[in-house]
Amino acid sequence: MTFTRSLLLLLALGSCHAQEQTPAAPPAPPAAIRLQNHPFLDDAQLPAWSKMTPEQAQIDFTIALQRHAAIIQAIENAAEPTYENTFGLFTGNHELFQAWLRWLILAKLHDTPETRTATEKLEPLYLQASSAAFHSEKLWNALKKVAGSAEVRTLSPARQRLIAETVNLFREEGADLPPEKKTRLAAIDQELSRLSRCFTANIIDSTKTFELSIGEENAPEAIQQPTPHTGTPRRILNYGNARPTLAVTKDEQLRKTIWQALQTIATGTYDNEPLIKQILALRRERAQLLGYPTYADMVAARTMLGTGAAAKRHICGMIDKLRSQYAAETETLRRLKADETNNPDARLEPWDQAYYIARHYEKQSKISYWALASHFPADNVLQGMFGIYSQLYGITVIECPAKAAKPGRKQTVLPGTVEVWHRHVRFFEIHDQATGKLLGSLYIDAGNRPDKRPGIWTQEIRLGSSRTPGIVCISLAHEWDDDLDHASIEQLFHEFGHALHRILYDGEETDLGCISIARDFNEFPSIINELWTWDRDILQRLCQGPLPDDAYEQILANRNLFRIGNEIFQYKMALLDLELHSRHIDDATPLDDLVKTIMEQNNVPHAELDLANLRENMHLFSNSAYAGLYFVYLWDKMLAEDAFSRFREKGLTNPETGAEFRRTILSKGNSKPAIELYRNFMGRAPKPDVLLQTLGIQPTTPHTQSAHQEP
Repeated sequence: MTFTRSLLLLLALGSCHAQEQTPAAPPAPPAAIRLQNHPFLDDAQLPAWSKMTPEQAQIDFTIALQRHAAIIQAIENAAEPTYENTFGLFTGNHELFQAWLRWLILAKLHDTPETRTATEKLEPLYLQASSAAFHSEKLWNALKKVAGSAEVRTLSPARQRLIAETVNLFREEGADLPPEKKTRLAAIDQELSRLSRCFTANIIDSTKTFELSIGEENAPEAIQQPTPHTGTPRRILNYGNARPTLAVTKDEQLRKTIWQALQTIATGTYDNEPLIKQILALRRERAQLLGYPTYADMVAARTMLGTGAAAKRHICGMIDKLRSQYAAETETLRRLKADETNNPDARLEPWDQAYYIARHYEKQSKISYWALASHFPADNVLQGMFGIYSQLYGITVIECPAKAAKPGRKQTVLPGTVEVWHRHVRFFEIHDQATGKLLGSLYIDAGNRPDKRPGIWTQEIRLGSSRTPGIVCISLAHEWDDDLDHASIEQLFHEFGHALHRILYDGEETDLGCISIARDFNEFPSIINELWTWDRDILQRLCQGPLPDDAYEQILANRNLFRIGNEIFQYKMALLDLELHSRHIDDATPLDDLVKTIMEQNNVPHAELDLANLRENMHLFSNSAYAGLYFVYLWDKMLAEDAFSRFREKGLTNPETGAEFRRTILSKGNSKPAIELYRNFMGRAPKPDVLLQTLGIQPTTPHTQSAHQEP
């Protein structure tokens, strides 16, 4: 299993922990406090967003840091270490991590100079506390003594796993290193944190300032942004509408201009290339300090594939299988360009791809892209999705009245109304149908804002367990009054899969919840959710009015339209990620040249495909969650296609199958190894057969045996 840096901090600093017996009372904070006046520490109620300011965060962090230090000292000084006064006390120490979770979500949703300044102060303190815990000889000796004692055999299986995972975590964080290497490891983590923070800030700032003026005669009708002007009529493209414009702009030179302008994101004043190289170098050094040859090997060590080399073999094998279909797809686009430009030797360029896919769509389709989306208003999709998974998993989703209460502003929120941070945020409770028990709460923040982290993402606000309802936030790019295309529907289902995985966890040990799950299993419950969105009956439940036959047929046709190109794009990104995290990077080599070299050395077609700009790839460089592990998206897609075959067999909304999936997968978190959880649902190890068949590839005999090799 691979832990993200967030999890490392979670276990190092503690989280809510349900005890079978009453543990030793933790030391009191330096002074008695009323939690209602400390919103970053108050876990008894929903977050009071209006009270959560950068100034208050620093006050609350001071309290949490002092309490954390006192608890670590109490464990170190335990005369007779037992589970209760070591692991029990350690994992019950949750204030600091709770405060950090709330600050993280606030900083993502209100990116201001004040929040950035506060993060620059708080994050180093947080990391210092983490490193101090991992590198304390006295603490580590106390934990090892209990882990090797006869007492462990008397504990529940969940506690035994918690002990084993915590011990492994300490070793992975350098607890066994000599003092000078521990010091260097802590310094690396601090610098990586700073660089990742700068990387994200550069993206946000460069997208805010992105602007491209184009002539009125070249402006597609879809660009409705006339601006005051003098001289030549013009329209302005911003970051949000520049990329879609590539699909509707007939003028190739203009497409090239737009594409080249998009490549300037996170360059110049906001250049991320030096940061990427520094991040890669420090990650490599970190891995080698811990005894791994490369960072890719370190993060893959506890995945099902085991090593970076094994992951690369899997990725390259899939690229080889898709190569001929990909060549045929790109040749179709090239011929279309040749026909439309009267140039039989026309070359397909990166800026051509979106346009000629759209042109091919126009020639093949009977229904326009927007006409299809008009069947799916966002709220219909949301309510339909809630109904589908309520039927499957035995839950009830209830929307609660909400009132926007911006941080730092005094606003009256009536009883029975939930505080939210923006008027576009809605709040939902998820209850168990059989018992009525509150399982968790969900905020959904729709739409883009200048001060909101871009993208579509999900994050915990409070970790859940069988005793404590979890709280999760989903951030979406679309507005509530939008009509959704199928890609947006998939994205919503995907993120709701993450939310359910966190909220439906019902283990007693909060530390074994979904934030600690194996990285190559984390995307599985969200990717499988996407597969429901291709079924006719499911789509009808999301639709406003009857879904016409021709509309559904067009949706299916669109799914297969240049599908291999979309797949191979992901495999290329996974390969690029693995290679970047497996080799020494020369500072003198330009990043774009490095990408080209990697593609050529692996005999992978590159020129025809517009690979994502690495300078704005937050998955790889804003944090370490997917660094060296981008392949897990592809691995989990295989798991999802395989497991979804059970739902196809029994019925997509069959409550019995849904209850089994909830019991064996969604409710288990990291209470057992991922491969064991998968076997408990499927009755066998995963196979790639279903994925290969959906991509038009005939499975071979070795693959039909199993995709998993036992460690």
